[in-house]
Amino acid sequence: MTKRRFKNAKPVGANSSLGNSLVKNIEEKRKTYVRSRKDSDGAQFQNLNEEKEEKNVDSKTHENSLDEFMASANLAGREFAADRSQVKILSLAETSVVVMNKRFTVTEAQRKELESNLPIPRRPYKVKWESKDELIKAENQAFLDWRRKLADIQENTTVMLTPFERNLELWRQLWRVVERSDVIVQIVDARNPLLFRSVDLEGYVKEVDPRKRNVLLINKADLLTREQILEWKNYFKSNNISAVFWSALSASKKNEKDINDLNVDELLAALPETDEESDGTLNDEEPTTSEQPEVTQPERDENVEEEEYGLLYMTDGNKLMDFLKGHINPDFGDHHATIGMVGYPNVGKSSTINSILGSKKVSVSATPGKTKHFQTFILDEKLTLCDCPGLTMPSYALNAAEMLINGILPANQMKDHFEAGALIAVRVPRRVFEVTYSIILPKPVDFESDIGYTNGMDLLTTVAFAKGYMSTSGVPDYSRAARLIVRNVVDGVIKWVKAPPGIEQKTFDEWTYKKTLMKKNKGNMFVLNQISKRNLLEGDKGKLNTLDSNFFNSEISTIHTKGKFMPKKGNDGKISLKKPKKIKLRNKFSHLDV
Repeated sequence: MTKRRFKNAKPVGANSSLGNSLVKNIEEKRKTYVRSRKDSDGAQFQNLNEEKEEKNVDSKTHENSLDEFMASANLAGREFAADRSQVKILSLAETSVVVMNKRFTVTEAQRKELESNLPIPRRPYKVKWESKDELIKAENQAFLDWRRKLADIQENTTVMLTPFERNLELWRQLWRVVERSDVIVQIVDARNPLLFRSVDLEGYVKEVDPRKRNVLLINKADLLTREQILEWKNYFKSNNISAVFWSALSASKKNEKDINDLNVDELLAALPETDEESDGTLNDEEPTTSEQPEVTQPERDENVEEEEYGLLYMTDGNKLMDFLKGHINPDFGDHHATIGMVGYPNVGKSSTINSILGSKKVSVSATPGKTKHFQTFILDEKLTLCDCPGLTMPSYALNAAEMLINGILPANQMKDHFEAGALIAVRVPRRVFEVTYSIILPKPVDFESDIGYTNGMDLLTTVAFAKGYMSTSGVPDYSRAARLIVRNVVDGVIKWVKAPPGIEQKTFDEWTYKKTLMKKNKGNMFVLNQISKRNLLEGDKGKLNTLDSNFFNSEISTIHTKGKFMPKKGNDGKISLKKPKKIKLRNKFSHLDV
């Protein structure tokens, strides 16, 4: 009689090591977790400095109180014990305030004072460290002091401090770009350049080397009118700011059109001689270098009016590079120059570099913070481009909605959709939404405006109802409608351009919406009537009209009863025995209800 063989629970054969390795990894993590919690007193947090050093390059602009405390303790290199029997985490609710245009006025002197008090973290000087460990310790201490200084500024000022980058590794990328670049180009959004411009960064560039120069590259200039560009040019010229207007989107479209116009022989002549090409992948320590061959491009006929330098705004990468080359300081001598591209997330740094190179070398995404490490691209024997990851630098703004509609924060991180909707409704005229979404918005009561605006609640309700964004309970999905509107504002479908200091915002709005206000609205009254019947509008105008109509058009109410069915005689003399449809009295005479 043969013995019974028990089946092995573990896998055998070629895959025997796969399951064992996973189980072993999980068991090691469990034992490490248990050892870190046990000591003579009971419970203790694991030493933050004993964790594995892994470079985290993910952008971090928001932290709760616990995460902020843990990050500060990690930077300071402190060990602490926690009494787990008395743990209490407080979460304070934030109050959303939407500031109207007339109430928020900041003078030029106040704006310059606020900008001068907003620093960026500095890299410690060489005299303060000699080894790698000393450098890391000095950088952590400098970054901790910088965060404490910003906390003091937040407590002592009445203006709100915008979210800023809290990941030290991304600031290290900026330091490296500044140190190796001869010209630092700040790329800003043309719709609000002063919000994206960091004055302290320009000062830090001069601290590293006085020979380095700063240039302001104003991207997305195609969203501005001619009058608005000229007003901003006059402002930058009067303040001695070296600025150039640029449109990366128009440049990309031109490159695609030029490639489509080329014949086969010209395309073969434009191909690089080498067979291999760097893919732009980079590691944690060294940047990636990609060589770009010279591609002959046909001459273009520019139809834009000529200004002091070049065009009203540039759409040619070659002319842009000629402009930037002219800002290289001759004191550096004849050497291989480097131009660094820095700025906020989602302002078009990678798109600008791709337009200059003529091919897609840098990953582009609608999500802010796509670039993780700085990258270098060799244009020719004497010039290199350096792309820095997007950094959310500290600045002053009204609220978080200001960051959302300017594209600094993604729409998916929206916590208060009513705040963002109210801010957009205050700035953009009502007719713009009606033309864009083919709707008709109600006119709010007691809302002073020269152009005609609406309130945020009615805007979100109407857009959600028109798009079919409804929740399970039959209520309009306001959050989804707010995300749609915010994305349209960031993408330029709905325009709003900030006026430079000294110019009234009303004048700028007239230039922005001059063509839109003349368009005929194609929307109908169906959506508005449906919303009014459901009493979903915030204003009291619809309710007042309903009350007035019910009062003046009131009918005499009588008692209604159901009688016995009797055959009816028709006009042709025939008797009809067909019973009418049964309708409840409360439904048949519902229009008489108060």
